[in-house]
Amino acid sequence: MLTYVLDQQGKLRSPDDPSLSMQLGVCANARDLMDLAVTRLGYVEVRHRTRYIRVRCRPAVLSKAQHVSLFAILSNEPRRPIALEYLAKDWYLLLLRDPYAFTSFVSSLAVGEAATQPRLLNTRYARHASSFAGRDRIARSAAAAVTDISDLTPIFNALFAGQWTLFELDRATGDSIARVRGSAYPPYNPRWLANPNGQSVRAIANAEYGIWIAKLHREVTDTGAAVYDDVDAVVEFPNVGEARLQYSRATIPVQLQNGRALVISAAESNRLIDLRTPSAMATG
Repeated sequence: MLTYVLDQQGKLRSPDDPSLSMQLGVCANARDLMDLAVTRLGYVEVRHRTRYIRVRCRPAVLSKAQHVSLFAILSNEPRRPIALEYLAKDWYLLLLRDPYAFTSFVSSLAVGEAATQPRLLNTRYARHASSFAGRDRIARSAAAAVTDISDLTPIFNALFAGQWTLFELDRATGDSIARVRGSAYPPYNPRWLANPNGQSVRAIANAEYGIWIAKLHREVTDTGAAVYDDVDAVVEFPNVGEARLQYSRATIPVQLQNGRALVISAAESNRLIDLRTPSAMATG
């Protein structure tokens, strides 16, 4: 079983490296040195096991060099899942399907300076400029042809690559309630992944984000017009802590055959979306 650590420069180091003990100022066995290197120095521990790769780290302090090295290492074995043990408010263990899911999830937890800026940013654009143009009409037609929302799951999974949720407004509370979701969302909240039916966004993330989402859903329901935008949001999830979510979004009002009004929220993760640069914030 191959085991090593990545330092802040992204260089591989052996747990038996004498300089590691000197750097930490302790004399300990290899296991304890690895623990200290991760928690004190922000190093990344990588263990290649038979059926998966295990990674231990503190996402909030990962350097760009570590991100690059990790992706290169994991991409050499793209079919092996990654068991991620990460330190946020506590230690958590998560299984991720491939290097892309791993880097997307870990990168989002490295919030950095974004936490000191406005937390919820978006910029809208015309439908013809959206990657969802065309698919939105198919989604509306599909919804209008059914009365059972479960019939829409395979259609929407194919249409939106698994990143979608069907919501229903609760006018009494002002919440937007999830009814069914796609199969490919990042695992920020296990409760949401297990069964979102009947849960509001405020139940699985901080209230500010939930209220922001519900306000948009009320807008598209009341106007009957879809909204297309890019999002750069800092969101707090239970147990995970703060995550920076960067994605393109389509929020589409639909009606089922029986007249039931719902809202599709479809997303495409995009780490290149940055609405926190001075120019972006000035125009946004």
